Amino acid sequence: MKTFSAKATEVPRKWWVIDAQNQVLGPRRGDGCQPAARERKNDFHPTCRHPEILSSSSTRKSPAHRKKEEQKSYMSFSGYVGGHKTESVRSRRARHPELLVERAVRGMIPHNRLGRNAYRKLKVYRGDRIRTPRTGPKLLNLETRSMPQAEEFIATGRRKTSVARVRMMPGSGKIDINGRTFEDYFPTVPLQNVVLQPLQNAKAVNTYDVFIRASGGGSMGQAGAAQLAIARALLQVDANLRGPLKSEGLLRPRSAA
Repeated sequence: MKTFSAKATEVPRKWWVIDAQNQVLGPRRGDGCQPAARERKNDFHPTCRHPEILSSSSTRKSPAHRKKEEQKSYMSFSGYVGGHKTESVRSRRARHPELLVERAVRGMIPHNRLGRNAYRKLKVYRGDRIRTPRTGPKLLNLETRSMPQAEEFIATGRRKTSVARVRMMPGSGKIDINGRTFEDYFPTVPLQNVVLQPLQNAKAVNTYDVFIRASGGGSMGQAGAAQLAIARALLQVDANLRGPLKSEGLLRPRSAA
């Protein structure tokens, strides 16, 4: 049996469409790279220029993540004196919103001949009008990733080599850690008390639903990182909790000795 080797002339041409409206710019960047580079296709070959085209629309209504609207800046330098220019995300969206998606996708694909060829097949349009070929385009279904809502409180905590990212919102007191239940992830009572201490101090154990993503270190390190992240999230709820939380040492980061 001969080894299969994909050829560009034998691969069917496809045209994918992504609706960028109300989609966060960062996560959608990675979603757009996969059809362009075809790395998830079973006929992918690094030397084959696959004729697959990706279109993105409604770029003016795609928000940046959290505070990047003002903090992130794009820099360009012409090589001459005084040729250094910076531009924020908000100003670039007002001037040329297509560049936001184009530059984001360009940074995620390979920086070689194959990547440059795939980048030429990216077509970004402002608004809902898309120039389509004779063969109808296919809508690429993406998981909806909207911006955090106003009632969500997000914080990060670290303990030694462990990192915990917490998303807290009003609810019934449910705690989810890495897709598992609280009692399953931390089966011992001492570890559970470490995580619940900020909520107990603020008398909000059954008031908020907490979703935690923990990584690195051991169980005690992850529990300490989650404790610090929850305490920081509670400060976003009520700044008056700083005194009680600080007196218990719940706002003090503990690094590795």
